Amino acid sequence: MPYILTTRNPAVKTIADFSAADRIAVPTVKISGQAMALQMAAAKLWGFEKYDRLDEFTVTMGHPDAMQSVLSGQTVNSHFTVAPFNTYELRVPGIHQVLSSYETDGKHTNGIQVTTKAFHDANPKICHAVRAAHEEANAFIKHEPKAAAEVYLKLTNDKKNSADDLVAMISDPDIDYTTAPAGVMERPVLRRGARPQRHLTENAASDSITLQRSNNLKKIRCFVMAGLVPAILGCPGQAPA
Repeated sequence: MPYILTTRNPAVKTIADFSAADRIAVPTVKISGQAMALQMAAAKLWGFEKYDRLDEFTVTMGHPDAMQSVLSGQTVNSHFTVAPFNTYELRVPGIHQVLSSYETDGKHTNGIQVTTKAFHDANPKICHAVRAAHEEANAFIKHEPKAAAEVYLKLTNDKKNSADDLVAMISDPDIDYTTAPAGVMERPVLRRGARPQRHLTENAASDSITLQRSNNLKKIRCFVMAGLVPAILGCPGQAPA
């Protein structure tokens, strides 16, 4: 599922058009997936040394609050968001899409479910059942989107969307329902002037990614997938590509 950058500023056609007059809502400035996707887009446009050029225009705000703020024109006029919020925003005249994160760094996973390798090894039947349930649900959503939408409406009592609205969201070709992660390592290694050296161990719950810079050696703790995502996917010890 991509992150979608929307704005109500008609002058903003690309990220190069943002100025001090704009404010872009992201879940957490600098470190959220959306914030780093914006940095990656800036690095692609202006060069790696200017990856943080747009950071000063970002504001920390949860998606529901950010959507309301964009719709009302208060506090922020732009929002780096995810479905379904981008769908709701783009229904409103005057709001348009500026960027999809897929345009910058290709297809990537939005959310994952993880466990430690230790838990996986001690509870293989539970992990197998969880994975099987995910795969069954994914297949159902892909092949029966209208039925999936109706189940959702019944369980949530959603009054905002019709079944047809939900089918349109579910059937978005950019949204893939899968247990296989994609593009999970690009964002953790995005740092100015960094040359990442990944040290992954099979039993690690988290590993250090060492970043070598010209004037210092900096370590950041990154929740990497070795021993975590592979465990829930049933292939412990293999880091995802």
